[in-house]
Amino acid sequence: MNTSTETSSHERRNSRRPALLLFAAVAMISAGLYVWSSFLQTVRYEIEIDPPRLYTGSIDTARIDAWAVNRWDGHIPFSRPTISAELIEGRDLGYIMVDESGSMILFISNGSREGQVALRVFVKDWPFPMLAVIHVAAPIAAVYPYQKRNDV
Repeated sequence: MNTSTETSSHERRNSRRPALLLFAAVAMISAGLYVWSSFLQTVRYEIEIDPPRLYTGSIDTARIDAWAVNRWDGHIPFSRPTISAELIEGRDLGYIMVDESGSMILFISNGSREGQVALRVFVKDWPFPMLAVIHVAAPIAAVYPYQKRNDV
């Protein structure tokens, strides 16, 4: 009699195991799909300009990068899309260069005069172009060298 009760309790434990394994497998698959769709899937691209303002008087450089953005507005790790650009406005203020990998664009100003540079940036896997604007301004010290203080 004792062996039959041990056998039935052992069978009950073994009958619960497939249900737990099935639940664990479904939970792991659901968690993996959530991480992929929320953090690793590209929703849009953003342009980053560093620095957004250049100054006259010397040759200055601005770097333009594109980043893939996920559903939580965070940058997707290791996402460096291939980008290209064309100058729309400010052609006489400088020129653009693309690095070898195509993931970064450099705008190199002439440093000759003030103005605004507008670039149309194209991302390889994105259907819409983006606009990048770089301001070229004179330093404050160069603008007002003879301004006097009013002591009234």
